[in-house]
Amino acid sequence: MIKNRIRNRVGEMLELVKLVGFENRRPDQLSGGQQQRVALARALATGPEVVLLDEPLSALDAKLRQELRVELKQILSAVEATTIIVTHDQEEAMSLGDTLIVMNEGRIVQRGSPTDVYRYPRTKFVAEFIGRSNWFSGRLGAVSGEGLCEFETAEGVSILIPQPDCDAASYEVCVRPERIQAVACNDDQVNAGTINRLTGTVYAAAHLGADIHLAVEFGSSKMITVSEQFIGQPLKQYGEQIDLVFRPIDCIVVAADS
Repeated sequence: MIKNRIRNRVGEMLELVKLVGFENRRPDQLSGGQQQRVALARALATGPEVVLLDEPLSALDAKLRQELRVELKQILSAVEATTIIVTHDQEEAMSLGDTLIVMNEGRIVQRGSPTDVYRYPRTKFVAEFIGRSNWFSGRLGAVSGEGLCEFETAEGVSILIPQPDCDAASYEVCVRPERIQAVACNDDQVNAGTINRLTGTVYAAAHLGADIHLAVEFGSSKMITVSEQFIGQPLKQYGEQIDLVFRPIDCIVVAADS
């Protein structure tokens, strides 16, 4: 009776991780991805209430890691166990987690959905840990209404930002690369609804498949990164002067000492 139950459970786990027909293979006859799925099946076989996965995909190459993220999400959704995944991989955390907990020096610094943690980081550490970022230091200026205020950057340019929701001696402003649009300096119509506009010089441009990444010199020493979707536009050239535009609501404001 026990043997039958074990056999049935093994069959259920193999079906869950899509390895039916592989049960008699040795470890050296399995790919890295298949070995990871076997390890996951063994962890789930006893029907645990909680499963801890420590860097579950770290040993795999980038392409296989991306493929297994989708499979792992489906497998974990099919079981009732609460799963805790420990990872330093931002994409892994964002794609697999329903709730993210960001820790620094053993302390929880933010907890929330992947969207909330990415869009509304509470500290500079969280903003830099989850995603790429451009930072502006400076000082607050006059309130402009509609929940906005002026921010005088260290480069001497004034931008509009949301009014800070915390009290601090000084603040820093973060703008994600994908929230910045690179346009020609004389282009006034495409950004009719955009308020913030900075002028810079292209330092580097790279076409990375579906995206274009730009490094733009702003001021005497600041480099701003821009990530935009490739839709057939020509690649910006080194030394080309362009404008960088973004909305005030795309500015993330945090305390400078956070």
